[in-house]
Amino acid sequence: MVNVYVFRTDTTTPSGWTDVSSTYSGRFLLGNGTALSTGGATQHTHALTGWSCSTYNMDRIRAYTYDSVAGNHNHAQGSYTISTVDHLPSYKDFRILRRDVSGWNNVIPSGSVVFSETIPQNWERLDNGSSYYLRISSTAGGTGGSPTHTHTISGTTGGPSATNGAYNWNDDYGASSTHTHAYNITTNTGSNEFYYWSCGLARATADTKIRKGFILLFDATPNSTDWTVLTGANDRYLRVSSSNSIATGGSNCTHNHSASGNTGSCGTIGLGKGSGVIGQCNDHVHSISATFDSQTPTLSYVRLIVAQAAHEYGSRAVYVITC
Repeated sequence: MVNVYVFRTDTTTPSGWTDVSSTYSGRFLLGNGTALSTGGATQHTHALTGWSCSTYNMDRIRAYTYDSVAGNHNHAQGSYTISTVDHLPSYKDFRILRRDVSGWNNVIPSGSVVFSETIPQNWERLDNGSSYYLRISSTAGGTGGSPTHTHTISGTTGGPSATNGAYNWNDDYGASSTHTHAYNITTNTGSNEFYYWSCGLARATADTKIRKGFILLFDATPNSTDWTVLTGANDRYLRVSSSNSIATGGSNCTHNHSASGNTGSCGTIGLGKGSGVIGQCNDHVHSISATFDSQTPTLSYVRLIVAQAAHEYGSRAVYVITC
């Protein structure tokens, strides 16, 4: 059995068609390859590859003369968490319907949506000038995603590189006591851009036959006499073209990140002889920076065959391989 697929922007399921939106909900459409195969993900994270912490130039206090002695320190990376985030590009949700081509009269039901560069009679342009990716959902019309994303790295530093504690009863008392700093910093942006194939969308305003040049989706390769598989869509996510013409572009989304910012403060930590505070670690912060490994995310997908009609169909039949 071979099925043909169309999109819907409403809640209607015309007679003879089956709504399979729930089966593939949350998935993007990936062109050609093994039809109906699925894979990919919606989120990713990175591993930490580099860390640095600035040196804080602080004094420690000599117990009886109260003169200053340098007590500088920085911190090791300590414990941390790197956030896992969505890498969803800008998208719009569509329902997706299918039907067996056996016995099909080549009519696209009113309200159904297909790819087309042209708008003939009984059709209207949908979302002219848009450039979102198409995502399948049981409820049409929702939008989301973003062209970019960021991560956060949060945690607590290790202890100071030097504590400069009391050396003897009457001499130096360390001002850089054992302490840590909490932090939460945001990375620079990474791209949510993927390799894409795009074309304009057309919506039927009445039940109407397939027109030459219309682009539909199948779960097997259509007969080459009547349909041309568009190899330009191979391994590319389907997107709406802002020019309504067939276009490809994007990237494989390989990226990394860096992050920099300040820690939180540590508070004022007293160091004493008996009950009297002789030296103290003054409240301060450090600047930290981090680098992360490279990742190549994929979108959660389902594959379908992208094929273009070679004829005006009128009353003629559409033939497909029924293997």
